[in-house]
Amino acid sequence: MTQEELENRVKHSKWQVRNSALKVIGAKLEERSIEILKEILLDKRPSTWIKRVLGEPFHQVGFIRRNTWMALKKQAISESDFNVLLPIGLDDPYYEVRTATWDAIYYKLNDKSWHFTNEWEIKLKERVKKEKNFEILLAMLPSMEYIFDIDEILEFSHKIRKYKSWRVRGAYFDLLVSLYEKDLLPYEKLKPYLNNVHLRSDYFKPIFLLKEKRQNLDRLLEAQL
Repeated sequence: MTQEELENRVKHSKWQVRNSALKVIGAKLEERSIEILKEILLDKRPSTWIKRVLGEPFHQVGFIRRNTWMALKKQAISESDFNVLLPIGLDDPYYEVRTATWDAIYYKLNDKSWHFTNEWEIKLKERVKKEKNFEILLAMLPSMEYIFDIDEILEFSHKIRKYKSWRVRGAYFDLLVSLYEKDLLPYEKLKPYLNNVHLRSDYFKPIFLLKEKRQNLDRLLEAQL
C-alpha cells in the first residue's frame, strides 16, 4: 500500500479502517508520520449525536486517540510539539488515553536528552499527587523517578499505603528497587519507609507477588550491609 493510500485510509469514515492505517503509519519513524499523528490528536470534531449520547464525544474515537499516543512515543517529535499535545492527552475523557499519554511521558523522560520545563514538571507532579484511577497511576509511577526528588518519592509511600490495589503498591516497590539499583536511593533513607506500604494482596502465583517484591528489595539491601 502506498503512502497516499495509507493517508486516505486514515481519513476513512469508519474508525476501524482509520485505526488499521494508523498502526502502519505510526510504525514508520519519519517526519510525515509525526505530522499525521499530530493531526489526529488535534482533531476535535464532535462525533454524531447518538455516539455522544453513548459517551464518545469525538470523531476520533478513544481507541484511535490511545493508539496515536502509543505510536507517538517512539517518534522523534520535538519537545515543543510534544508539550502542545500533552494537555490534550492528559485531559482526555477516556482513561486509556490518559494512561497511554503517561506511557509516552515516561518513554520520553527515559531518553537522557529529553527535558521538561520546570513549569511542566510542577504540573505533572500535581497530577500524580491527585490521581485516583489506579491504571493511570500505574502508568505514572515510573515517571516519578524523573519529576520527583527522592524525599518526595519516599513521602509518597503514605499515599500508596491507602491503595487497595496490590498492583499500585507493587509498582511503587518496583520504583524503589529501580532507584536503589541505580544508586539514587541510599539504604539509610529507604529503610524508615519500608513498612509504610502494606503487603496484603489478593494475587498469588502460588507465592504472594507483592511480598516477593518486598523480599527482593530486602535482599538487595541486605547485600549492602
